[in-house]
Amino acid sequence: MSYEAIESCELRLDTTLKAEQFRRNIIIKGLDLLTLKKKRFRIGDVLFEFARTAPPCRLLSRLTDVDMMKGLKGLGGIRANIIQSGTLHVGDQLSIE
Repeated sequence: MSYEAIESCELRLDTTLKAEQFRRNIIIKGLDLLTLKKKRFRIGDVLFEFARTAPPCRLLSRLTDVDMMKGLKGLGGIRANIIQSGTLHVGDQLSIE
């Protein structure tokens, strides 16, 4: 999920949420995640492959008591398969393979 999507969601819902409330494993800043479609990319030592978009689910709304379906419409991020495991750290750069 992108950091910018979180900001847009908060604006749509007129609220502030914690990053963990979005239930996403990685937050990326400054990249349109759809540019990764059909590509492999690396963060730290980990090699990923774009799998599909990740639309929001109703579970987020139930867990947060906020209409996350509305807040994240079109902004849910992506799902990726791990091709090569490894270590990544906060601040690691994303590179497209």
